[in-house]
Amino acid sequence: RVAQTWSAEDPSQLSVTEKEFVSVWVGTDTDNGWIHAEGHEDPARVGWLPVCVLKTLPDGHRWMRAEQAWEAMDESQCSLAENSMAIIWMSSRTAEGWTYAEVEKQDGEMKTGWLPVFCLSWTEEDAEARAGESATGCGQ
Repeated sequence: RVAQTWSAEDPSQLSVTEKEFVSVWVGTDTDNGWIHAEGHEDPARVGWLPVCVLKTLPDGHRWMRAEQAWEAMDESQCSLAENSMAIIWMSSRTAEGWTYAEVEKQDGEMKTGWLPVFCLSWTEEDAEARAGESATGCGQ
């Protein structure tokens, strides 16, 4: 997720706006603080971004899209609209098919709670991957 608006300085770069979601190309981060990304809603928008304009998640956390909506059944769960995004605590996945998450509510506040894995775009690759691997700070 984009933490601050950034305007491309040449055609190889990607302009982004605050709170926009982008898909980063894992393994493309450079030693001088850039990463290749594409627009989450429009994959034809591609280019390089400075890593420092992206929100850095703690290790073991990852953004995931909801493939279907989920309505919380009690206070320990989160509700999630189809195609919305949630921060998933990757190590929290249970054998029963639940994972702990943070979901942005309509008022902008974050709600933590449990979500069923079946409503997320979870892959086996996600289960094995380590989230939060990126450089921080502009100009590093």
